[in-house]
Amino acid sequence: FCLSRGLGDVYKRQWQKSLSRPVALKMLLGGQIATVESVQRFRLEAEAAARLQHPHVLPVYETGERETFLYYTMRLIDPPRAVSVLTVSEAATRDEQRVAAEAMAKVARAVAHAHAHGVLHRDLKPGNVLLGGDGEPYVTDFGLAKLTQEADARLTLSMAVLGSPSYLAPEQASGNPRDVSTAADVYGIGAVLYELLTGRAPFRGATALATLREVMETPVRAVRAVRAGIDRDLEVICLKCLEKNPGHRYGGAAEVADELERYLRGEPVVARPVPWLVRPWRWSQRKEQL
Repeated sequence: FCLSRGLGDVYKRQWQKSLSRPVALKMLLGGQIATVESVQRFRLEAEAAARLQHPHVLPVYETGERETFLYYTMRLIDPPRAVSVLTVSEAATRDEQRVAAEAMAKVARAVAHAHAHGVLHRDLKPGNVLLGGDGEPYVTDFGLAKLTQEADARLTLSMAVLGSPSYLAPEQASGNPRDVSTAADVYGIGAVLYELLTGRAPFRGATALATLREVMETPVRAVRAVRAGIDRDLEVICLKCLEKNPGHRYGGAAEVADELERYLRGEPVVARPVPWLVRPWRWSQRKEQL
């Protein structure tokens, strides 16, 4: 069985003889007729994923080439489920919101790990965060990754505007790769969280070009305007990630994880300090949770 993803094909239910385990095998589309640029990007994808060892990054086991076909193997998630299965229902129950926030806190930690190892993902979206059989989230598909010190030297600027328009940061949508930093992945975390909380992407125009214009020019609709039952603190965290100006977002993915973990503990979030009159009540709520 074959599932096409990004630059390659993921062949499920392959067996790695050397370690006697099932794996997912990804091979470069095109084989011998693949372009030089696609070969470069496939190698970069494998390199970026392989350098990351984190509980919530889908691990790469082996990379290689056979009969001119590039490939790498990774942990098999079968069946593959996107994190969007955790989308909060119209009822927006507290438990649903906590499950979504907990998953995204883990994703944010994984992205922070990638940043610490010089990798920008640049294509964070629900389909690139998979849930394992254990219910844990795994960041995958580094097909648009950038190694912060190396990628620009290896790839041409024809790849400047890539990714899924509905989840791209404004600076990515503008097409200038030099403006893309870790802040773009912070935006991506917010975009995925937005969909989990509202059931829709932050932006979705009639065409890809219309969507890119909305990303760059239109304010995102408030979370609670789409789904009124969402906790105000979760909305604040999400919308801060989705600020148009990268400098107005959280300073890094780790800060997003910190905020989501504060929310889960019932503590005030930094982005919206709780008025002092409310703090005793919030503290009592937290104690009840514990």
